[in-house]
Amino acid sequence: MPLSPFTARLSLAAFLAIATGVGTNLLYMQPPQDHVAERSARTQRARAESDAERLRRLALDATTEPAAAAARAPQARAAAPAPPRAGRRTQEPQSAGAAHRIGSFAPSSGMLAPAALPGADPGEARRATIRSIQAELARRGYEPGPADGQPGLVTRAAVLAYEHDQGLPLTAEPSPEVLAHLRHGTSAPGAAIGLDGDAAHPAQHAEQVIRAVQQALGQLGYLTARPDGLANEETVRAIREFEMDVGLVPSGRISGPLVARLNREAAARRPAR
Repeated sequence: MPLSPFTARLSLAAFLAIATGVGTNLLYMQPPQDHVAERSARTQRARAESDAERLRRLALDATTEPAAAAARAPQARAAAPAPPRAGRRTQEPQSAGAAHRIGSFAPSSGMLAPAALPGADPGEARRATIRSIQAELARRGYEPGPADGQPGLVTRAAVLAYEHDQGLPLTAEPSPEVLAHLRHGTSAPGAAIGLDGDAAHPAQHAEQVIRAVQQALGQLGYLTARPDGLANEETVRAIREFEMDVGLVPSGRISGPLVARLNREAAARRPAR
């Protein structure tokens, strides 16, 4: 259907209006690409200037801080207390833990040693050592008697047995050295006695224990020789015979169970008053 002249003019006017709007939008409303690039460059320059300013301030602080510290040093020295004069003793404050410390670690033996505090009882320190030895011996089956902290004949005999089993010098003394060996050594209870140099020449307490055993064996009729405090072959034989008669394991060595059983047998044969 052909358009009328009026319709054709109307369509042409609409087309021209649309084209004019599009061109105006492209020319004036949209920013050109060079404007966008320039805006991005300005933003980057501002950021770089901000970073440079921050670095400058940091460098300035680094150079001025030592000078400020040097300026404060005389004031700090003036405020510090004067050192004590020569010849005058000053009392340093003790911490709460140091004021109540009751022990220190002894690296040589690896055990807690009593501290040397003013007014400390050395007897209590020795009793604590003996109790520890009694507990260690009992744990190893040496039967030293109750852990009462007393170096009785049964405890000394148990120490003597342990020293013999370990090849140590025979002392029968519940000492810190024995405690250190108990805690760090090994034991082999039940070994037969050996007539080595230590057994032939024991220390004073060991000799007293051996002599007491010899006297008890003599009273019970197992030993006829005079007690001399030496673990000789006759003493070893008498110990074995007594152990077999009373049901103990025959070891031939002095021990805590041996002394305890000798005491019971002697008490049972003692006439009643």
